[in-house]
Amino acid sequence: MKIFNISLLVILLCFCVLPINAQIVSSGHSASVNTGQGHPVYLFSDIVTGALSAKEYSDTSIDIEYVWYKYDTGWSQVQSGNSETLNSTLAEGGYRVVYMNNGAPIIEYVCWVFEPKILSAEIESSIFTCETLQQGVVNMATKPLTYYDLTSGAAILLDYEYSYAWSSDPVGDIENSTSAQPSIESPYENTSYSVTISAFEGASAITATNDVEAIAVKAEFEFEPSDREYENEVQNLEGLEGSAPMSVNFTGASMGTITDYEWNFVRDEDGYTYAPHLEPNTNFTFEEVGKYSVTLVVSNINSGCVSSVSKEGLITVKEMDIEAPNVFTPDGDGINDVFYVVYHSVESFKMTIVNRWGRKVFSTTNPGDGWDGKINGKKAAEGVYFYYIEAKGYNEGERMELKNALHLIRGK
Repeated sequence: MKIFNISLLVILLCFCVLPINAQIVSSGHSASVNTGQGHPVYLFSDIVTGALSAKEYSDTSIDIEYVWYKYDTGWSQVQSGNSETLNSTLAEGGYRVVYMNNGAPIIEYVCWVFEPKILSAEIESSIFTCETLQQGVVNMATKPLTYYDLTSGAAILLDYEYSYAWSSDPVGDIENSTSAQPSIESPYENTSYSVTISAFEGASAITATNDVEAIAVKAEFEFEPSDREYENEVQNLEGLEGSAPMSVNFTGASMGTITDYEWNFVRDEDGYTYAPHLEPNTNFTFEEVGKYSVTLVVSNINSGCVSSVSKEGLITVKEMDIEAPNVFTPDGDGINDVFYVVYHSVESFKMTIVNRWGRKVFSTTNPGDGWDGKINGKKAAEGVYFYYIEAKGYNEGERMELKNALHLIRGK
């Protein structure tokens, strides 16, 4: 008869139907997973703040006694009564609650509770080239979390679930990456990378750091034409179109530890390459008409990394051109007080201005000079004058002659 009672208990525990709302629930846990046997595992950042309770049995007309057991190497009773809540402080391991009615078991549930801990974390050496950097594997030591197969008694280790949050100093491409081994552009300055590893949605977290010495370089430069001596020499600074000779300052804006610089200036028309400049910042004077491309090559001889940047058709030196107004008003109001030509790419120049009787009143060989409307320091009379201009450009055979009337008008 005793054997029959034991068999009946086993049958009740194994084959009864589980009400959907009858189970062990937890408060205060960070995450939960299931064992291979379908038992919930609750993970806590601080297990003593957690609590377990059995959901109320679906048939409220039945008096239920809740009997709680704790599993270490076997089950031992820790509480019984009509309270669904386990009143004792939680400790790692298994818990079982048996629903009893009049001394007979109705159903039971099992769960496991743990406080996971990442004990240490270390980032292996990064794998990097001149172009990319891949963080090394993060090796971790963790506290083992062991639960048991309740049929065979075999110990089973619970696998940790991790999440990653990367950052760097200085801030870079890796920021906010959640990959275990993110791959990014190689840094151009020494960088400290940090990863915060969280287990089970923050139940445990630790930070590891990896310092990387930069090897990569990246070429970049800025440029600005030198100031022109004369305002009437036409130059489009925005588009870098201007008059020969056109002097341009080039400033290196490259990144990384750079040991060598090489500036190359190429005339686009025929591909002619001028002798390279080897300094970090340089100046180049474009003396011939045409378009020019500029390339900067930088390198780190210690790492072998090389980078270049080319700007095609960056500089345009315009062909010779001269334009002259037909009127000016030297009345001292600051507007159109001097007769100037507007020009670019003039190599040699001669301008003569005469009055209506052919008497010379002004001459110059500098296209930047202008006539202020005076003859020997005295104001010239209003009226018609004539200018004659002969000029030579930088292109072979490039010449220009201009002559026209010029009206001198003084305001009232």
